[in-house]
Formats: sequence, structure tokens, C-alpha cells
Amino acid sequence: LTLLNVFLLNKLANWFQEVLLVRLENSYLKFLKFALRGWNPTIFMGGTIFLLIFTIAMYFSSKPKVEFFPSNDPSYVNIEFELSPTIFIAQEVYQDPCNRKAVTEHEMKHVMVDRKIVNKYSKIIGNKVLSELKQRGFHVGPIKSQYAQQTVDRMQKTVGQIINHEYEKMKLERIDLQRAVDSLEEYERVGALCP
Repeated sequence: LTLLNVFLLNKLANWFQEVLLVRLENSYLKFLKFALRGWNPTIFMGGTIFLLIFTIAMYFSSKPKVEFFPSNDPSYVNIEFELSPTIFIAQEVYQDPCNRKAVTEHEMKHVMVDRKIVNKYSKIIGNKVLSELKQRGFHVGPIKSQYAQQTVDRMQKTVGQIINHEYEKMKLERIDLQRAVDSLEEYERVGALCP
């Protein structure tokens, strides 16, 4: 690093200070002498004022659309369900390793059904909440303070209704899917694993 500094960086620093900086200063000095000679200061000042007025005129002639509080409606809603299944196995089944394994495997099928349906309905409920709130006139943006609590209450009621409706549909579908796991064939299969 020291060798790089001695042989390269010092030479570059000296060249910058003694050559490039001097050239920049000389060209700046020439420009200042030109700008301050005769009528040039008046021309430069007039040109600057003209450019200012011209820029303002161009800006307002294009009729810019200014949005102080842009609408930033979300494109999705995150819905999260916590799933903490508890599996109860009778003590006499639990004591037999073969039965415990077979019954646990069967019960895990129920857990997988629950996970699948919860994942499915979390997306459905998220999309439904978003679309229903938009249809009912809710939007992201400033709300007058006197209407804030009323808006919050209305939104909570709306979201609650949507979630309850979809939750009831989810419960019915879950019952059907869980019944499919508890088929006669499944019980016979589990029973045959441990004679």
C-alpha cells in the first residue's frame, strides 16, 4: 500500500494539483473576464432572467398534474392464520410404538388438510377483503379527523362481516375434507399396520 502511494498516488495527486486544477482555474478566469467585459454582464443577467421566465411559462403551459396526497391503494391484503394443532392419542395407543406411529401418521393427514385449507382461505379472504373495501368506497388517503373514528368503525365492521362469511365457508369445506380423511378404508389401513 505504501509503494502504491509513493509511486502512483503521489504522482496522480501532483498532476491533479499542478496540471488539471491549473487548467480549470485558467479556463474559469478566461470565462469571468469575458463575462465581465463591456455589455456582457447585462446580456448574461438578461439571459438568466429570460430563461427563468421561459422555464416558468413552459412549466405552466404544460398544465402539470400535481397530486399532493397520491392515491396509494394496496394491491393485496395479508391475512395470517395461526395454526397450532394439538393431537390427542389415547394412552393405551401411545404405549404401543407401532400403534403410536400409525395413529400419528393418520392424525398428521388431518393437520395437512388444515394447513392446506388455511393457506387457501387466507388468500381468498385477503382478496375478498381488498375487493369489498374498494367496492364500498374505502381508499387509502387522508381522512378528516372528525370522520376518522367513524371510518375505522365502519371498516372494522365490514372486514369482520367479510371474514366471518368466508370463515363459515372454510369451516364447511374443512369438515368435508376432514371426513374424507376419516374414511373406512383409512381406518382399515391404520388397523392393518399393527396386528
